[in-house]
Amino acid sequence: MLAMAALLSSCVSVKEIGHVNVLSTRNTELGSVKYSRIATYAGESKQELKKSRAVTIDEAINNTIRQYPGGEFMTNVKIWLITQGKNNFFAVSGDIYGKEDENGFVERSHRGFAVGDAVIWQEAGGNFVKGVIESHVDNETCVIRREDGKLVKQKYTKLSK
Repeated sequence: MLAMAALLSSCVSVKEIGHVNVLSTRNTELGSVKYSRIATYAGESKQELKKSRAVTIDEAINNTIRQYPGGEFMTNVKIWLITQGKNNFFAVSGDIYGKEDENGFVERSHRGFAVGDAVIWQEAGGNFVKGVIESHVDNETCVIRREDGKLVKQKYTKLSK
């Protein structure tokens, strides 16, 4: 009986409940600012959809866009209802766009850190290391070129400017 209850509670259903052309929870200037696509089909895999724990559509939008540093809005968006046991959650998937800078690159700053910023962090042995941010990986991690030329991944929470 207990095994049956555990089996039923782990069942997850995923159902598309809507489709929207453009979606954002932020003020965007679609006519006066140039944007570039930085991700396609973001949040679309079944694994990503089933992980969602967003209780509102706004939360689902923010969770998806924040996974891509520099993300401002989504296009070709699908809205999903995720049912897990007695709980309902929302997820969104689609293409993510970010603002372009004067050189045509997407402005990717995240948590106050931008590509090209000089940063410092403390390693496990207590030594402080300096480097420059090369790229943003996701909403928690970036790639840094250390002063010795080596590339390393580091969490934003460990960095200082």
